[in-house]
Amino acid sequence: MTIKEKIKQLEAALVACSASVLHYLNPGLPTAQILEVLSANNINPYPGLIALYEWHNGTPYFRQGISSVFLNVLPYCFFYSLQDMVRLKREFLSWKYLAANLGDMNDYWPLLGSLEDDMYLLKNSTGEIYYISPAVQIYGNLEFTSIDKMLDFAIECYQQNIFVIDPKRGLRTDFDKYEVLRSKYLNNSVRQ
Repeated sequence: MTIKEKIKQLEAALVACSASVLHYLNPGLPTAQILEVLSANNINPYPGLIALYEWHNGTPYFRQGISSVFLNVLPYCFFYSLQDMVRLKREFLSWKYLAANLGDMNDYWPLLGSLEDDMYLLKNSTGEIYYISPAVQIYGNLEFTSIDKMLDFAIECYQQNIFVIDPKRGLRTDFDKYEVLRSKYLNNSVRQ
């Protein structure tokens, strides 16, 4: 399945569960504009990254009157716009406590995250996705070997009702099932 087919499948899963994030996603960007921003910032043009920003340019970082829980695509994390990815990178570089676990901080770009420190980071040199949540002392766990694997995981979580949209509380997660599926993906990803 191509990355664009996976994105369509993710959107179908979001539609099926009436995810409020669909109302707040920014329009997608033209490929040339995406490539220009990626090139200007020395970000590798991974096909999955380009396809995501062609689909939608993330969600607004601050949405007046809307709690971020209604924007989340993964637990505690919403999809950053390309502009926010670049802007947040500057802030992220000042978080010295992460360097001990991640190494070269310049190699990571915030892809999804919260209004706090929870983030899924794209490792520019490999295309892997790492997770940080300093509040619970997670300083750089490998989550997925690629954006493709992250999409596969999210789709399966929605399809198996591990992720459920509560109209009053946003994205809810069955964390027991989430951890079982996450372990399966992580074990399979690391072996590939």
